[in-house]
Amino acid sequence: MVNYKELYDSLDNTLTHEVVKKIIEEYLKTGVIDNYLKCYNYSKVEEKINNISDVEQEKLLSNHSIYFDKLYSMIFNEWKHTTSNLTDSQIKSMIDEGLVDDDYYEVRDYLKNAPYIEHAKDFRSSISGNDVCSKYSKKVFIGNGWEHFFSRLLIYPLQEKINVEHRLYLNPFETDCYELAYLFAEKCLFRKIPFYFKMDNSVADDKIVIYSDTEHLKKYIKLLEEIKKEHPNIVANCSKPPVLCGVIDNWIGYGSQPKQNSYSFNSIREKIIEMVLDESIGRMKKKYFGKQIQLNDKVVEDIRQKILEIGKQVGVDRDKFCFDIDKRDKLFEYEKTNDKKDELIDNPPTSTIMTNHEKSYERKENTQLSNEDSILKELANVIEGLTKTVANMNKTLDETIASLNKPKELNPKTNNKALIKQIKPNDDKK
Repeated sequence: MVNYKELYDSLDNTLTHEVVKKIIEEYLKTGVIDNYLKCYNYSKVEEKINNISDVEQEKLLSNHSIYFDKLYSMIFNEWKHTTSNLTDSQIKSMIDEGLVDDDYYEVRDYLKNAPYIEHAKDFRSSISGNDVCSKYSKKVFIGNGWEHFFSRLLIYPLQEKINVEHRLYLNPFETDCYELAYLFAEKCLFRKIPFYFKMDNSVADDKIVIYSDTEHLKKYIKLLEEIKKEHPNIVANCSKPPVLCGVIDNWIGYGSQPKQNSYSFNSIREKIIEMVLDESIGRMKKKYFGKQIQLNDKVVEDIRQKILEIGKQVGVDRDKFCFDIDKRDKLFEYEKTNDKKDELIDNPPTSTIMTNHEKSYERKENTQLSNEDSILKELANVIEGLTKTVANMNKTLDETIASLNKPKELNPKTNNKALIKQIKPNDDKK
């Protein structure tokens, strides 16, 4: 399990001299820097796509469609299963805690009768028939360009909304997005670990963003390490995360969640950089009077130091530009008091939770399963009856053989040589 101090020390300061030079060049060329910050790996992705054969592209698109359905059906089926099994007293406790309203009884009854689904298109149609269910679906999934997935209603006892303090960025190949998201969510549900992530299957470097509090960050990293071990091809096809992220294991990006909720990790750093560039480049333009600005190492380093200093003033770690100072300190403090508490169970007992496949298909047709159970019981009864019959037949046969081998008492008045020969067949050979 990763140690937070070791994790922090292993990350480079992402605001390197080379990165700042490229940012300045982008700023001088376009006047903005957001395209570079979010899509700096796009040329590599485009090259990878162009080198894939038509057959391989078709295979990848098929896999994309399969996991698109699997992700959405798993989320809905988990919600249905968890909610359908809630008791009145459990719902009452959830209401008292402010997790749901009085109308959640109706949601339970509705989902109990709703069928399990296998396709993403059935997600919306399954909840559209009930306004209350549609209302609560926003605690499970929101689609607004980004696709947001929440576990708040999927795992009992229900969770409050995650207090977002950290972000993990994943940049999978486009056709691997849904599979990677599915694998992560499945592992979280298997271990009853709450989650909130969003995804956008585009050319940007932040296709999947996992939001975390301090308590679960270590667990999420561990689960992603498991995915890499079990599905190396997916991770091998990942590109690096956004340029300002700290990079874990060469494929997982880390960024602190800003205290200013109106900003994202990237946007607040972008704002800091643009402030410095506006001021520094503005002065240089006046100095050069419309001539081309000459960049040298000293100019780049001066701008870099200004960015780090302004960042520090608003709470960004000067030594690790991907960290906010308060989030860094909180990780270190948490490590001291919760070192053993957060260990994952490496081999969770299979009896504690069913796999998604079992939930989606084993529980899906209860009537069919009941019929199958009846058939199995009837077959077991037949086998038991046959076993008893064979045992009785063997007993009878043993008794018959024993009676034949037992010497018979002769009638003293009978002098039947044939009978004597039958009982003592070897007498004539003496």
